[in-house]
Amino acid sequence: MTTAAGADRAPAWAGGRRARGGLLLALAVDNLGSGLFLPLVLLYSVRVVGLPVPTAGALLFAGTLVGLAAPLVVGAVVDRVGPRRVVISSQLLQAAGMGLYLLAGTGVGPGVAVALAAAGAVLVAAGTQTFYSSLFTLISAVAGTGPKDGAFAHVDMVRSAAFGVGALVAAGLLTWLDTPALRVVVAVDALSFLLAAALLRLLVTVDAPPPGHGPTDEGPAPRPWRDRPFLVLLVVIGLTGLAGDVFLVGFPVFALDQLHAPAWVPGACVALLTAVGATGTALVVRATSSWRRTRSVALGAALTLAWCLMCAAAPLVAGGWLPVWLLAATLVLAVAAVLTGVRVMAMAEASAPARARGRYLATVQYSFTAAQLAAPLVVASSALAAWLPWALVGTAGIGALLLLPWLGTRLPPRAVHVPVG
Repeated sequence: MTTAAGADRAPAWAGGRRARGGLLLALAVDNLGSGLFLPLVLLYSVRVVGLPVPTAGALLFAGTLVGLAAPLVVGAVVDRVGPRRVVISSQLLQAAGMGLYLLAGTGVGPGVAVALAAAGAVLVAAGTQTFYSSLFTLISAVAGTGPKDGAFAHVDMVRSAAFGVGALVAAGLLTWLDTPALRVVVAVDALSFLLAAALLRLLVTVDAPPPGHGPTDEGPAPRPWRDRPFLVLLVVIGLTGLAGDVFLVGFPVFALDQLHAPAWVPGACVALLTAVGATGTALVVRATSSWRRTRSVALGAALTLAWCLMCAAAPLVAGGWLPVWLLAATLVLAVAAVLTGVRVMAMAEASAPARARGRYLATVQYSFTAAQLAAPLVVASSALAAWLPWALVGTAGIGALLLLPWLGTRLPPRAVHVPVG
C-alpha cells in the first residue's frame, strides 16, 4: 500500500504513451491557435470584415449566448458515444466557424458579411462550449483509474504554455498587422483545429464508455441538477475562478489607466501568470498531495483575498515600487490559481457517478462561463468606486471559504481525499 502522497505522485496516465502523447499534442496545437486568434478576433472583424465595433462586439456576445446551450446536450451525448468523438466534433465546428470568418472577409456585400460573421461566431462559440464540456471527460478516460489530479495538472501546463506562446505571437503581430496578415492568422487557427482533430482521431483510442456504464444501465443516469453537493461545488468553482477572469479582462485598464503604471507592466504580469501555470502546476499538486483537496482550494481562496487586498492598496504604493508590487500581487494570484484549478476539477471528476460522468463534467462549464460573463461587470463596477471590483472578488473568495467546510462533509470521500493506492 502507498500513501496518499505516493498515489498523487504515481503515473497519472493509464491510457498508454500513444494516447497520452496524442492528447497533449492535440491540446497544445489547439491552444496555440486559440492563443494566436482570440486576442485578434475583434480586430479581424473590424479591419477585415469591415464591421463597426459595436456590431462586431454584439455578434461575439450573441454567439457566446447561443453556445451556452451546448453543455445541456453535450453531457448526455458524451455518456452515450464517448468523449473522443465529441471533442473531435467540437474541433471541426470551430474550424468551420473560422472558415466562415474567412469568407466574411473576402469582399462580399455588407449584409452577407454580417451573416457570415454571425454564423462564424455561433459555430466557434458552440464548438468552444462543446470542447470544454467534453474535454475533462476525455482526460479522465485517457488517464484511466485512480486520482486525476496529476493528469489535469499536465494538461493545464501544456495548454497554458501553448496558449501563452500563441498570445505572445499575437501581441507581437499587433504592432505591424495588415489585412492579409490577419487573414493568415484566421487560416492558421482553422488549420490548428483540423490538425488537433486529426491527432485525436489517429492517436487517442479512448472513445466509447466502458461496458456496464452506459446511461441506460441500472435505470436512468443520475442527474447533476439533483445532486445538491455537486451544485454547491459548481458554485465554488465559479467563485474561485472569478479572480482569474477579472485579472484577464480588467488588469490592463487598472494598471495603465488608474495606476498609470509603465506600459510594459500588464504584459509582464500576464506573462508571469502564464509562466507559473505552465511550469508550476504539477509541482504544486505534488507538494500538496497529502492534503485534502478542500484544503488546497481553501488556501487558494485565501491567497485570492490577499491578491484583492494588494490590488486595493496599489494606489498607495510609491511610483518606483509600483511595478514590483503589481508583479508580486500577480504571483500571489498565480499560486492561488494553480492551487484551486486542478483540485476543483479533480473534485468534480471524483464526485461524478461513472454512468453520468459526461453529464456531470459538462455542467462544470457553466461555472466557468458564469465567471467569464461576470468578470466584465465586476471590472465595470470600478466606475462606481475604485475599490469595488476588489471587494466583489474578495467577497467571492470569502463565499468559497464558507462553503468548503460544508462540501468537505457532503461530497463523496473520494472527491475530498486523494485516494490511497
